[in-house]
Amino acid sequence: MSVQAVVLVARAEARRRLGSLAFLFILVAIVGSVVLSALAGAHRSATVLDRYLNATNQADVAAYVLGLGAVDAPHVLGAIPGVTQVSAADFFLGRPTIPGVSDDFGVLASPDPGFGATLNRYVVTQGRLPLADRADEVVLNGPAEKSLGLHVGDSFALETITPAAFDRVVSGQAGVVLDGPTMHLTVVGVIQVGEDLQGSIHQSGPLAVASPAFWHKYTGAVGVNGSYSAVKINDPSAVDRVRSAVSVYPQYSVTTVGQSWADTTRSAINVEVVALLAFAGMALIAGALAVGQAITRQVGTDPDTVMITRAMGFLTGERVIAAALPAIVTGAFGLVVAVGAAFVASGLFPLAIARAAEVQPGIHFDPIVLISGSSVLVLALTVWTLVASRHRDVRIVHPPMARARRSVVAVVGIGPRIAPRLGVRMALDPGQNRSTFSARSALIGISAGVTSAVAAIVFLASLQTAIATPADYGWTWSARPDYVGGGDPIEMLKQLAGEDDVVAAGGLFQGDTQIRGTTVPTQAFAAVKGSLGPPVSAGRLPTAIEEIALGSSTLRITGLAIGEEAEVTAPGGQPVKFTVVGEVVGSQLTSLPDLGAVAVITPDAAIKLTGAKDLGDLNYKGFNGNVLLTYAPGVDEASLETRLADTYHLDFRESYRSTAPGRLLNIEAMKELVIGLLAFSAVVAAVALAHTMIVSTRRRAREFGILAALGLLRNQLRSMVWTQACTLAVLGLVLGIPIGILVGRVAWRAAIASVGMIVSPALPLLVIVAGALAAVVASWVIALVPGWWAARTSAGTLLRTE
Repeated sequence: MSVQAVVLVARAEARRRLGSLAFLFILVAIVGSVVLSALAGAHRSATVLDRYLNATNQADVAAYVLGLGAVDAPHVLGAIPGVTQVSAADFFLGRPTIPGVSDDFGVLASPDPGFGATLNRYVVTQGRLPLADRADEVVLNGPAEKSLGLHVGDSFALETITPAAFDRVVSGQAGVVLDGPTMHLTVVGVIQVGEDLQGSIHQSGPLAVASPAFWHKYTGAVGVNGSYSAVKINDPSAVDRVRSAVSVYPQYSVTTVGQSWADTTRSAINVEVVALLAFAGMALIAGALAVGQAITRQVGTDPDTVMITRAMGFLTGERVIAAALPAIVTGAFGLVVAVGAAFVASGLFPLAIARAAEVQPGIHFDPIVLISGSSVLVLALTVWTLVASRHRDVRIVHPPMARARRSVVAVVGIGPRIAPRLGVRMALDPGQNRSTFSARSALIGISAGVTSAVAAIVFLASLQTAIATPADYGWTWSARPDYVGGGDPIEMLKQLAGEDDVVAAGGLFQGDTQIRGTTVPTQAFAAVKGSLGPPVSAGRLPTAIEEIALGSSTLRITGLAIGEEAEVTAPGGQPVKFTVVGEVVGSQLTSLPDLGAVAVITPDAAIKLTGAKDLGDLNYKGFNGNVLLTYAPGVDEASLETRLADTYHLDFRESYRSTAPGRLLNIEAMKELVIGLLAFSAVVAAVALAHTMIVSTRRRAREFGILAALGLLRNQLRSMVWTQACTLAVLGLVLGIPIGILVGRVAWRAAIASVGMIVSPALPLLVIVAGALAAVVASWVIALVPGWWAARTSAGTLLRTE
């Protein structure tokens, strides 16, 4: 038989089934659009950070050094082997004269006009960068715009401190005195720096950037809190050489771009990617069930057409192709439309934190996903259509031996409870007869929807619990104020210990140490009153001078375990052997967003490592001191802090209060995506059940006729349909809930595994039970129309064709 004959038969079949083919076209276009859009969004999100790093030419290393100015830093650091490029700027100190703002403020300025234009290029989100010859223009980063309440075009004043007064503060001779010139600045733009992406104000605070004219005007007149150097390297070992070179200065911090913000940002973006992939997977499952059933009905030609083409000499393959061709062509055109829709929808992606990192927002054509993805979908649709057509042809040409089937009455018996029993039987019918409908596809769709919805509920509940539990992310005190007095902070703490409303007071000293070749932020808690310390996830806190507790990331990177020994070295000190006695969660007071990148030792151990004379001397040996306070339960914190500030010269800054880690905040920004996945999953389950009930009720018309003829009342027929729907819903819940709880807990652990905090997945049983009850009620509502149809049609109408 010729190809032309096959095409003619296929065209005749298409004309006969024009309405159902139109439905198939719309269904494939919708399903393909959702799946391809989600996949393209996931791929775009997965690559967004690498594109951001390349577009902004991010440095490999960031060095903050007190005592090394922006003029000398490029020469000192650029001479280090392995360093290929250095760009440096100074931090000019000031305090905005804005009501309600008490935080100190840094203005970053460089004598180099290329600073921020070559390495670590700024992403301008509003306005423009300062002009090189304007000393009164600045740009703010996102946290500064938010905390100061300033916008492009606004002006503000900045009180400053002179270099001499700043030196007295650093040496502990005096408190902060703002005796420098007052700057009058105008905001001309808003920028985004890489550190802003990691989400935590503790690692990315308010910042302003000024021009070279600003640097020349205020250098020597305003105190400088060290310099920032962006460093490019071509040898990973150069990081240690940079750290060694700056260790001679009183305060310094050297971190890689991964440590400082890129690793935690990438991990947060990966959560978004997984959520989009899950969304695409749910859409694919639901769409495959719906499209597969629609195709099966499409190729289900009547026996006359099959037998006529067989009599005309069509071979089996030709009959199969003729029957399948209309659906294949229709589906292919539907996927072409889906590719176009996904291209238009690409402007909606990426989402949340990934959108902030997108340097080229807007519509984007992704050939990897759209072309290859649509090709795979066309292939799958073609194979499924051919298989369904072949199966149908074989059943018609070679019908199977009829098997004796007992009547429904013989199966369930006659009695007052016949309707519910019939409903359960209908729900469990394997669908081996042409007049029945298999529940397997319905159960797959319902269970998948329930699993995904429950997983989303568990994930969201775990997120909210974690954000509301500061101790899980290392914040076990009430506040960390700055001491701005000129006296001895240890003596101040001893006096403060007499306050009844303060149940714990002390100092946190932190600096960098080397453990097995890895630089680790190391903390020592010195309590003057009460108990201070980080939460412990395994083992215990150190109590002896030779004991140490490490964070989860430090344990992983160094290969250490509780009970093992390791040498620890402070800058300029000698190696000291310590025994690991516990695993702890670091506070957000380190320079790194990874709370697991930490070590905790005793104050005596810190003194021994650094060679300091006492606790007061630690601050000048590379271990910076911080004041920690824990308040009594129920105390009026605002009034207490006002009194403590006046009495003990403490400055309570908003940025030094408990704030969730950047990872949690970035995940919280994706909450709408997870909620959308939850809602979509519920819709998938509902659609799967509704489709099953409609098709099942139509195919069982003959059975309803028999039952009506046997005397079943309308309310009994409705009860059958309702019971069938509820049975399917309950089975889906029984299968989906435990799997969903497991998936949600695993997803939550994976989302924050690298944060280093205590992982406590929530189990919102009340919400899950309430959702399950709502699902059962919804199944009853879904069955109303099919039940009404089954009850309203008379037995004569149903059996007229028999």
